[in-house]
Amino acid sequence: MNRYKLELIPANDQLCIFLQRHNEKTFFQKTTDIIYEGHLPMAAYVLLKGEMQIRKGRRIARTINESNIIIGARELMNKKPFPYSISIKASSETYILCRSSLEEALKAGYLEDLKPKLHL
Repeated sequence: MNRYKLELIPANDQLCIFLQRHNEKTFFQKTTDIIYEGHLPMAAYVLLKGEMQIRKGRRIARTINESNIIIGARELMNKKPFPYSISIKASSETYILCRSSLEEALKAGYLEDLKPKLHL
């Protein structure tokens, strides 16, 4: 059985600067499911503040409350279904990244050190 290990990927300084210049922050007023187990992600997320819960089925596999963590980018860029569900808690703040934003950051060289972790 091929087991998927969830690896937290920290956003590097160059990517954070790129995001500040090209993206708006999204504030979640209530707890919201943002990625569903088995679905292809439509976006990746960078958690700026707050908390995300990662679930496998009904079990909470992990809680994330570190800032500048990228979630879903590897699956988004490689067109892979996400093996977990993720909800973001109320009062959390993120950058939401579409594939074209990630491709632009990649083309500009902001993801060079993250390529191995993103499987690019």
